[in-house]
Amino acid sequence: GGERADRRHPVHHERAAGVSDLLADLQHHGRQPVRRQVRPLRQPHRLHLQRLLHQQHDRVHGDEQHAVLLDQSQGQLRQRGRRVPRAAAS
Repeated sequence: GGERADRRHPVHHERAAGVSDLLADLQHHGRQPVRRQVRPLRQPHRLHLQRLLHQQHDRVHGDEQHAVLLDQSQGQLRQRGRRVPRAAAS
């Protein structure tokens, strides 16, 4: 039954031929086009990772300071309002 299916669907053969043509093209050009495609993909990714790490680093420090300041001001307000010691409150 395989031959009939092949006659019915010549598209499959065209597709296969197209793929082999592409492969032949790549082999003809050698590795340079591939390498040129890979490098731009790899580098922005690395830059993106560095930027993400940097943002996380900054964010952590900024949030810590911010949290400390908030904590201090809230603690002062708490002490003023309820006169509850900080340790007991937390």
